[in-house]
Amino acid sequence: MSERVSIYNIARVAGVSVSTVSKVINGQGKISSATASRVQSVMKRLNYSPQQRRSSCNTIGAVIFSADNKPFGCRFSISLLNSISEHLFMREKNLTLLAGERLESLNSDELFCYCTTNSLAGLLVMNLHLSSPFNEVLLQSKIPFILLANASSVSYPCNYVTSSNYCSTKEMLEYMLCLGHHRIAFLGVICNQVESHAERLRAYHDVFREHALPVNSEYLLDLPDASLETVANRLQKLLAPAEKPTALFLASENLEKILQLLPGLGYRVPEDISVAGFMNEKEDIGQSFDLSAIRQDTAEIGRRSVMHLLNLLEQPGEKVAEEIACKITFGKTVRRIANELAAST
Repeated sequence: MSERVSIYNIARVAGVSVSTVSKVINGQGKISSATASRVQSVMKRLNYSPQQRRSSCNTIGAVIFSADNKPFGCRFSISLLNSISEHLFMREKNLTLLAGERLESLNSDELFCYCTTNSLAGLLVMNLHLSSPFNEVLLQSKIPFILLANASSVSYPCNYVTSSNYCSTKEMLEYMLCLGHHRIAFLGVICNQVESHAERLRAYHDVFREHALPVNSEYLLDLPDASLETVANRLQKLLAPAEKPTALFLASENLEKILQLLPGLGYRVPEDISVAGFMNEKEDIGQSFDLSAIRQDTAEIGRRSVMHLLNLLEQPGEKVAEEIACKITFGKTVRRIANELAAST
């Protein structure tokens, strides 16, 4: 239908002039919000796309949330964006970076027109919070999109490609329990509204419940976006009591930083405290640690996300819900302890 719809059809149905429709499409001129909304609604209803977008459709938008205007500020995002760009460029597609916070104020019609006007064929969305109303905006806009590295919520069932956050966390914690650690602290420095964090915390609670072990609230350090100094202060407090944790699970991709931080606080790994958790793939920490670590396969997440999104452009009705297995290594940063009594003496 979109091939038969013209700017003149839009103007007639919306009851405005052709020049008004043109101004709305190009974001130019003084148009009232009511008129612009009416035109955008008609464009969406008639599935209208400007000729430029129909003839090319070669650009994909990467919408990045929680980046503080620094999309390349963390290694995880860098690795994921490298994979996305590699596989888009291999398919002769272009990539445009978009700040998620700047799009959040748009309604579904405005988002549709934004993508149409800027010749964006589809969107890859990173770090969108589970409870964000923008999930619903994306769904209602009818723009093809994929959530990256986070699954969708029950409230907003979206297409996604994520990591095995729950299963990987559970497997590592089971390993730590098997080696005698019943007092395991949980440290996270990412927002608890991100699905990956919620799944890792859920796995922590489930493992303890399944083993009939109590969860000590003092061992749950939930510090979203905390500085390294804040993390150091909280770890000092956590490890000060005589009956302190025997192990620490890092639920954020900062294992390498914690392994560098603990010796400066006077704690040896694993002699004084065992440590395991998530870290960035191919991270060089400059030490000879044999790590107990979980690494998300960002290269595969990027590849599969691009593949699924390009398929959605051809087959809009496809449902995507894929979980990529993490890479897990069991190393010497977690040691075996005889029992809780021996660990505390």
